[in-house]
Amino acid sequence: MFVRFASLLPFYEFGILYHSKLEKYDHISNIWYFSTILIIQTIIVAIFHRPPSFIYANPDIAKYGYFMPFISGAIGIALWLRIAKILEPAIGKSKIVNLIADNSFSIMVNHFLGFFIINSFYGLLLTKIFHAGHFDVDTFKSNIWYLYYPSGLPQFQIFHLIAGISIPILIQLFLNNITRIFKQRFKISI
Repeated sequence: MFVRFASLLPFYEFGILYHSKLEKYDHISNIWYFSTILIIQTIIVAIFHRPPSFIYANPDIAKYGYFMPFISGAIGIALWLRIAKILEPAIGKSKIVNLIADNSFSIMVNHFLGFFIINSFYGLLLTKIFHAGHFDVDTFKSNIWYLYYPSGLPQFQIFHLIAGISIPILIQLFLNNITRIFKQRFKISI
């Protein structure tokens, strides 16, 4: 968990840096912006003969170089920052979009908890109540990446997505309320 958190934190900080210092200089046309990203991605794929894939616990990460996950991540962030900038006039006033945007750190940190809760629900339902299905209890207990889909249908991924976003938001709203109560009750600033 620490490695995952430590490896994702620089990307979160890059977003803060972009918003506080770099965004005011972002006036490049979309054609040049996306062309630059595409060229950099093409160079990376040409060097490694495939798109790099990073699993921090895997010793093979060294073959890409220890900074390549950060370079790839920065390119991905740059892509989505521009897409967000393009979509902002159309969806920028949406309460749901802003709720997700305002709680992105909590979503980043806690989304696996949402997946775990959905998997736990499926596991309980299929192993204890209906005694049916192919829920793999051993894999569920030992593999954080295990995601169960009833009947193997990928359409059920939507429940993991909803839980991976909504549960972290609920956690953050709860923490915000506790902080507000603390501030009011003890007249302190946190």
